[in-house]
Amino acid sequence: MSRALWKRVAVPLSLLVTLLWIPAAHADPVAALVEALRQAAPNTDDPTLYTDWKMQEGAISRWTRRCVGVQVPPAELAENPVMTRETVTCVMGPVLVQQTSLAGGDEELGVRRAAAWWMTGDPEQYQSVAIASYLDRVLRHYRTLRTAP
Repeated sequence: MSRALWKRVAVPLSLLVTLLWIPAAHADPVAALVEALRQAAPNTDDPTLYTDWKMQEGAISRWTRRCVGVQVPPAELAENPVMTRETVTCVMGPVLVQQTSLAGGDEELGVRRAAAWWMTGDPEQYQSVAIASYLDRVLRHYRTLRTAP
């Protein structure tokens, strides 16, 4: 598919996928976490952060190479919400499993630890005052998504 055609199709396609996906988020903890991270992302115009998830350029390079199979430039990823969600899901799935396990199976503590990892790179920051409001927002969105009918 040509780049021009992809750009015309990607946004409507991504909206359709999002509309179809959101009702099912409650069934999948990883999908709920990924969406909660998006909804809780800092509201900033920082030009060094990309996508609705406010990802750093260095992370985008590593994660897209690992998860999509090719290194995608940040601006291109920002224009492709489907690929972005796929990348964040690929990264956060194992993180959530690991952090929930380290939390003794406590799902909400696992979410807080995973969100701390997402924000700081260190899951042990889950009790940090500096990111407490962000972690609270992630957990609030996660609970809503997990309990949605």
